Amino acid sequence: MKLSILHNAYQSIGPSGENEVVNQEFSRLQKIAPDVQLILANSDKIFSGSLLWKIRLTLQSVLFGYPTITSQQRKRIAASDVVHLHNSFPAFGFNIVKNLKKRQKYVVMSIHNARLSCLNGSHSYAGKACFRCVDKRYFASGVIRGCYRQSKFQSLLYSRYTRLFLRDFHLVDHFIVLNFFSFQKLIDLGVSDKRISIRPTICDGPSKTYDPQEKGLLFAGRLTEEKGVDLLIQAWVESTAPKNGWKLYIAGEGPLRKRLESKFSPADGVIFLGMLSEEKISEAIRNCRIVCVPSKSFEGFPSLISKSAANGRPVVISNVGPLAELSGLDWITSLAAEVEVWREYFNTLNQDNYSYKNLSARDWWEREASPSRADSNLLKIYEDLKMRKLR
Repeated sequence: MKLSILHNAYQSIGPSGENEVVNQEFSRLQKIAPDVQLILANSDKIFSGSLLWKIRLTLQSVLFGYPTITSQQRKRIAASDVVHLHNSFPAFGFNIVKNLKKRQKYVVMSIHNARLSCLNGSHSYAGKACFRCVDKRYFASGVIRGCYRQSKFQSLLYSRYTRLFLRDFHLVDHFIVLNFFSFQKLIDLGVSDKRISIRPTICDGPSKTYDPQEKGLLFAGRLTEEKGVDLLIQAWVESTAPKNGWKLYIAGEGPLRKRLESKFSPADGVIFLGMLSEEKISEAIRNCRIVCVPSKSFEGFPSLISKSAANGRPVVISNVGPLAELSGLDWITSLAAEVEVWREYFNTLNQDNYSYKNLSARDWWEREASPSRADSNLLKIYEDLKMRKLR
């Protein structure tokens, strides 16, 4: 079986969990699949090109749906039996699924975010949850607000691309989604539940877990309103945790960093780490007792949650959108996205049973999100497709 993984990588101006997931998945599949290749389009090159190139891209990919990939990449796709599609915009064109089916390819598609129902992919606007475009055909609110890359013109182009891309959803042989929210969205679009698999973000982990080095909590992500970092820090400084020797570590970059750093300091128990490599983030997780995901908007399944579980660390989340689906796990604490609720949680930090939650988190990762099990299940999806008649 010849397998091709297609992904239009997001720009490197900020960390991309999806880019990381695709690259790691490809690296692991190389070890267990005899013939797998990654066909990558680079958004850094796409958006830094000349004006003439951008016009050509707009006409070819967004208006007419033709791919702007190289002839060599086209040949590699043509030689494949199964194609696993991740992000297609803009390089692969909105006709990518139709073109693959015309060439008798089995198509698997992973959905990592909410961009099929929200132009910015997070169901948020001005730091608040927003669902105006859900079930709307033309994304009018998103276009008017300039939700895609803060540009009305680019939002208009992206809304057209997405609308036309959705026309061929019925041709995809199998979908992989991160949560029940996305599962239900596909059901609403007429996709059979037999063609959908739900699985969390998969990540590597250490061979064993380690006891935390200090009384610390970690936030790692974009420093933006929708990620809830301002809510997190405000609740923290109003709580008794800093006085009890706890520290809050903030890893990442974003538009809120300067304002937050000017307002809060290590004297408040808040320490800014800046942008960290994946290796350093794992190290920071191991050094802390708890990981915080205080998002105010749609999150698919943040890789930080899987990484925390792999390292045996409990996680505190906001019960917003699909994240609320995790509230039944005993190593997850689910809170309303409100300052006073998080403040009260921080006031009780010394009362939690961390040893039990550490073991439970690691046990969940080994069952649900470890590469050994997840990758064999993924290969089974590919192989099962080969046994079916082409759609």
